[in-house]
Amino acid sequence: MSYEEGLGHNLHGAFVMATRPCIVKFVSREVRSDAVAAAVTYVHRRLRHEDLFLKCNTCFNGEGRRISPEHILKVDWPESQQTAEGEAGLDLLST
Repeated sequence: MSYEEGLGHNLHGAFVMATRPCIVKFVSREVRSDAVAAAVTYVHRRLRHEDLFLKCNTCFNGEGRRISPEHILKVDWPESQQTAEGEAGLDLLST
């Protein structure tokens, strides 16, 4: 039984309404072979003046691990997802 079925409250919908997607730039000492490959591909294509493509990039899935605030360099909020300043947030406890 899901939370919504048991208690009648859509947690996913409430979360989506109360949050905004963002891009977090951070530093990490974790060695990832996919990041090295993406960086080498990026440099190779740039040096040859070729267009960049998907293999020049990589994504991070923290699998629920916390990123320490001191490791966060920048947070970008994509314009299409920004809400008006001062907009009231959704009360997650209301039904």
